[in-house]
Amino acid sequence: MGTEIERNHATRCIGRLTRTGAADLRASGCAVYSFGIFETLTDHLRTRTAYYADGCHLNGKGLDLALRSLNHLCARHGLTLMRHFGPPAFLSEQAQLIDIAPAVRMILSSSTEAQSSLTRRPERGYCFHTDLEAHPALTLDIGYAAVLHSLVIFNRFDAAQERARHLVISAGNYPLQLPPVFRADPSWWHGGAPLVITFGANPLPVRFLRLHLEDTQYFHLGEVRIIAQTFQHTLVA
Repeated sequence: MGTEIERNHATRCIGRLTRTGAADLRASGCAVYSFGIFETLTDHLRTRTAYYADGCHLNGKGLDLALRSLNHLCARHGLTLMRHFGPPAFLSEQAQLIDIAPAVRMILSSSTEAQSSLTRRPERGYCFHTDLEAHPALTLDIGYAAVLHSLVIFNRFDAAQERARHLVISAGNYPLQLPPVFRADPSWWHGGAPLVITFGANPLPVRFLRLHLEDTQYFHLGEVRIIAQTFQHTLVA
């Protein structure tokens, strides 16, 4: 449990203690060995994005580096442990981009519809619709801290597109403290093209997204896609 930084701090402390203890025991004649790759996987106690599978769990690239480090240890000390492991086979993998929107939990500040979603509905021009209210909002709970690549937002397809002109997007890991990360230009609703928001080359994992308006209005969109990075092939549709 704990935050990413707290978990990584504990891992670093335990790793240093283990390696120091193993070195002392080996100096006294005991066949005890230890190795680690913590420094490679982290940057100032934050896990590097390249080693995340889904923003919470590590991917196979970290395992690959661990096996390579173990192989070097065995070579230095004449150990035969590698016969118990298969060959490393993860470093050639590339991050996959998938739309995780169908799996997230939606929390609307209000709703005029019995059913809401983030996917375009063929029978109407919007996928969700709030009542008329001050600062209407849609909060999205991904369920884990995901490494997000981008958001693709389609405005309502049939009418009243101007209602979404004051769109704001907030993101974070604490639902009561979600700082704004994007404010749309008020003219974005013109033209029919989707609004695409990218999160940069090394984004921090986030669990919650909030899409909201800064005025008193009905809130509705045509479709929302949440594009996340993953190294797990089983997650790719």
